[in-house]
Amino acid sequence: MASLQRMGQLEVLRCLIVLGLWHLSLADVDTVKFEPQNSPRFSPSQSSSFRCVLGTEFGITYADNTKLKGFEGVDVVQLGAYYVYTRFHAITQCDSADFNNISGILGLGLPTIQSAVNLPSIPSKAVPPPLLFDLTDSRIKDNDMNRMLPRRAFSFLSTPHGAELQLGGYDPASVVGELFVTPSIQMTEYMVPVLSIKYGEDELLLFSEEDEMVQAVLDSGTSCLVLPDASGGLLQEKPYSKWLKLIGNRHAPTSKKSFYVNIAGREFEIPYSTWFGQTGPHSGSACVQRMPPAKGTPVILLGDVLFRNYVVMFDISNYGKGPIMLGIGKQNPDYQLASKSETITKLAVSRLAVTGVHADGYVPPQASDTLPVYGHYYVDIEIGSPRQKVKV
Repeated sequence: MASLQRMGQLEVLRCLIVLGLWHLSLADVDTVKFEPQNSPRFSPSQSSSFRCVLGTEFGITYADNTKLKGFEGVDVVQLGAYYVYTRFHAITQCDSADFNNISGILGLGLPTIQSAVNLPSIPSKAVPPPLLFDLTDSRIKDNDMNRMLPRRAFSFLSTPHGAELQLGGYDPASVVGELFVTPSIQMTEYMVPVLSIKYGEDELLLFSEEDEMVQAVLDSGTSCLVLPDASGGLLQEKPYSKWLKLIGNRHAPTSKKSFYVNIAGREFEIPYSTWFGQTGPHSGSACVQRMPPAKGTPVILLGDVLFRNYVVMFDISNYGKGPIMLGIGKQNPDYQLASKSETITKLAVSRLAVTGVHADGYVPPQASDTLPVYGHYYVDIEIGSPRQKVKV
């Protein structure tokens, strides 16, 4: 593990604003090493508003064995045109090449079970809240340190050339037709019910009983479509293994059909041009992965392969009082990504009914700001007084 600097120097490499539950590494840590000198650093000593929270040292290990250490700080964090004086994790040690040339993780996930106790307004003091929760806290009024986002909602879309975060809702100009809207089936994950996944005409989800479904997480932090590969219990066959037999070779598939994913009764296409990597870390290979074996109910991850074809909206405005609403709309091919702002933004126990996917009277919110996203979902945020720009 690379030690970036001594804690006493208060020189911080990362600003970590809520951790995503899923983290699939894009880098091969055996061949690509983390180079901390190439990552821009937030310097607390240059911010007049920074405060270190004593006794808040933390250590985190991801599923891919990435390890982070650091402490908690408080300062102004700005996302697009909005900013708030808030808590965040400041990382002092890191060992993952996924962090090369960036300054941390900006998460738009939902609070963990531990931190959700005092919601809907704000999580408990045990864990810093997701930035979006503080940025939309109705108890905080606009002043020199805070400019609040009116609605706790955002949307995300990706293209081969860039990506965009829409704050406060979604931009109707970015979709063709209307959004398909369904409630999340959990309150700590952006999770939808998948009733069917077909590869061409071949069904990959063969259920042991009728009227079953597999939970799927909408996760922009995952590149690919991640399929379960276990049978028995809910599933009669292994979905990933069945698909692999149908294409023959991940690097030179003999079949180039689309996936058709049925989410809560609506079918969404993921074409070959999206699931087979033409460029980037999965170039020359299928961007379809096997979910590592785990106990319990099988789970699907719907990653960048979905966001590259659809605008996905996350409306958390009723968190703690009502369902989290998720919207999916076909991308407008003529839509121009945001070009002026220079910033970005990014899922738990209670189940909601799969039926009745459209809430009566629900109107999806429209965005009040749009932000460009760079590379593999990197975006600029600003921290401190005066502001320091970092990429997350």
